[in-house]
Amino acid sequence: MNPYEELANAIVLQAVKDFVPTYRAWQKYKAIDTKKMDEKEKKRYDVKLKKLKEEFEAVQQFFGSDWYYTLTSVDHRLILRKLNKEAGIE
Repeated sequence: MNPYEELANAIVLQAVKDFVPTYRAWQKYKAIDTKKMDEKEKKRYDVKLKKLKEEFEAVQQFFGSDWYYTLTSVDHRLILRKLNKEAGIE
């Protein structure tokens, strides 16, 4: 395997490793009870929740992107199916 293939594989592997923890962090944070938060805390909470959601969506969208298919020929649906199952999404 040449260095470019190793780099491509490392990028895809990192996205695989990031998927479940990123999803779980977003879900855990989303489950926080905000009823007792004051307005300032609620704004900070909303900003962080939005950031976590965007991070997960970015990882999720990587699979199936042009960039993904530049790096690998592995069908993204196979990987996403396994990752969704591991994360408890399906």
